[in-house]
Amino acid sequence: MKKSFQCPKCVLILIATLALSFLSPNTAQSAEVKAYFSPYEGKKAFAEIFKQIASAEDYVYVTIYSWSMKNKLEEAIQSACDNGAQVFAVVNNDQKQTKEDIEAGKIKKLIEKKKDDILPLLKSCAMFKYSNKTMHEKFVVVDDRFAVNTSANYSTGAVSQYSENFIFAYDDQSKENEWSDTFIRALKQEFEFLYNFSYDPDFAIYFSEAIFEELVFSHGNRLDFKPTKSGALSFYSSGMNKFYTLKTRAQKGKAFMGHKLYDCQKNGESKKTSVPKSCDDPSEATASKLVVDMIADYVGGAKHSIYLGVNYLTHSTVCDAVKGAVKRGLDVRIVTDNKQINSSRDCTRILSKQYADRPEIANKLRYKTYSHQPARVNNYLQHSKYLLIDYREGAQNPVSEDTKLISGSHNISFKAENDNFENMVVFESEQFSNLYQRFYSDFQKLYSWGRSDADKVSNSQIDKIIKKTSRGSYKIHYGSKDTVTSMTLREAASLRKELEQRAPGMFDADKETLENCMYYNPKTKKYSGGRSC
Repeated sequence: MKKSFQCPKCVLILIATLALSFLSPNTAQSAEVKAYFSPYEGKKAFAEIFKQIASAEDYVYVTIYSWSMKNKLEEAIQSACDNGAQVFAVVNNDQKQTKEDIEAGKIKKLIEKKKDDILPLLKSCAMFKYSNKTMHEKFVVVDDRFAVNTSANYSTGAVSQYSENFIFAYDDQSKENEWSDTFIRALKQEFEFLYNFSYDPDFAIYFSEAIFEELVFSHGNRLDFKPTKSGALSFYSSGMNKFYTLKTRAQKGKAFMGHKLYDCQKNGESKKTSVPKSCDDPSEATASKLVVDMIADYVGGAKHSIYLGVNYLTHSTVCDAVKGAVKRGLDVRIVTDNKQINSSRDCTRILSKQYADRPEIANKLRYKTYSHQPARVNNYLQHSKYLLIDYREGAQNPVSEDTKLISGSHNISFKAENDNFENMVVFESEQFSNLYQRFYSDFQKLYSWGRSDADKVSNSQIDKIIKKTSRGSYKIHYGSKDTVTSMTLREAASLRKELEQRAPGMFDADKETLENCMYYNPKTKKYSGGRSC
């Protein structure tokens, strides 16, 4: 029977610690873990997400960073409402929108763009809130029986164009496995923090129904928010770099105020505190970097290999750890995104230049390339976010007690750590052997994209990339399923040099022109194609 709402224009506060009453941490849960990868399994992955949301009977938690996909998510939420479930969503909405934008009808804020889709769901059962800082996480929890944590947004590109990774957890009563309890509880807690650190949209209709009692926190109204750990996996988020203190039932649903968390020494031991004065030497207290420090620690402890399939790799803390791994002689392989190729902070570029005279190292540092001038409007993004550590390629037993997988939404950048809500989950048990194998297989696809059996970009592939059109033009953005290629910095530079010889003056235009135009004709010296070219 469909539930009706009795509380128009009220604000729901989810209490993270107490909300876990649905799932006792002492109760062993049974589970199954699966992994899917875009672009070759994107349709299957999203179909499963929408199926699970649509079949909800009790509740759905969903985070939304980007939402350009049409109808699918809305239809799944409506089905959950029809079942009598309650749906709670946190939508990223931090993009600036000026008065001039509004007057010109240029709606940038996501929750405003989707208003016509959201309002019918508000009338049914859903409660939407928007974040007041960048909410970049992408996960769903359904009825304590299903959860997915992914790099993918709700966009058509994420289905069949971008490289994405998905980790699914299911309840399975035929097995006992503690890790799923940790996984689901951690995502639930994370969602409840996000929800409480968000605002209600200024729509005409508000509907909500409290599913948890609103209670005052004990221990000085301080809500504890630390990494969730078990023997099998751990959950970290960049939000844990702050404490949240309940102040008042503030308007617009802002229930928590943020305070930075600092690392320092207290009585000679490491501690985290929101009060630097409590440290042995307050001047040495540094802002907490929980996620990147965690990643750096695992990279620093690697014994054999590190495979990184990432969108960004620009945070110096992690880059320094990767440099150390290369120096120790580990098998370090990287595939990051084409758009980072010219960034001075990009670790792939830094290492490529540092080891330019060591091809046995530099040839393992690659970019998923799809453009000579990468831009958001024309891309085949390397958007997955994971590190596979100590998977021994070629060994009889590639998985050992040392093998680990780190995956989530975090882009390993300063913005991800300091400005965004992000997460990373660490899997560190041999019971995840199949998961490690699946991620290794995906990494091999990323690593060898468009390359020959001899692990080189073939001449035929190069010819396809720089092929002249029937009108005598050359492509600036050549991305397609046939031309996307995993290239080293040197290979990409060589390809661009070849194109400059064939089409002199092609890259002389300003950055905006090169990013927005598809073609250049060296005979007419004109650019063409694209929405604003």
